Amino acid sequence: KNIMLYKYELSKKKGEKVVLQDEDLVNVMKDLDKLKGNDYFYACFLCFSPLRRGEILGLKWSDLDFPMLMLTVNRNVTYPIGSNDPVVKAPKCVSCGVAYLHSELLKRLEPYKSSNGYIISRSQSDSERPISRSSFMKMWKRIKKTLDLKGATSHSFRATYATMMNAHCDHVDPKVLQGALHHKTPDLALKVYTKENTNKTLKAEVEYDEWLKSQLKQASE
Repeated sequence: KNIMLYKYELSKKKGEKVVLQDEDLVNVMKDLDKLKGNDYFYACFLCFSPLRRGEILGLKWSDLDFPMLMLTVNRNVTYPIGSNDPVVKAPKCVSCGVAYLHSELLKRLEPYKSSNGYIISRSQSDSERPISRSSFMKMWKRIKKTLDLKGATSHSFRATYATMMNAHCDHVDPKVLQGALHHKTPDLALKVYTKENTNKTLKAEVEYDEWLKSQLKQASE
């Protein structure tokens, strides 16, 4: 009945992303403290960074520069078909380099910071290896059970990040989104990853309505 009500439906179109809206993303962030260990770290990176799944899994504590609010993407963890063991490769985008470390992410990670090892590791005693495929699947299952993700996947959070940045930040253009997501072209960041934000749409409709009224008022005077 409400034409502005956002419906969460998994699209059957290839490449379509599920994007969280403002209230839903906030609710996910509010519930992060219900998670522990690897689950907590992984969900925090999903909410507060535009990194890909493999880039998150490949992060080591030494990649984080807390004073400078920066992190460096040096690795990408993948799982070959039919294998449970992770393979560490170079980042998908060789130009990824340095990414911004949001203050909220820093606040949540700093109490746990270590001098070495993977942030999301096999165990506290085995921090020099990234988690296996089976461990990741179990972790993701626990996260989905604890947080109401509205059908969003790990990759959906990149689209959510781009959509929120486009909706709530001034002076955002395709080049800015391209840089934040580390894409080769701005078109990919804008056309594929950036979706509608219902609050921004409603605000635009209200502003347009006010403009129409002002124009009609001037015409009648």
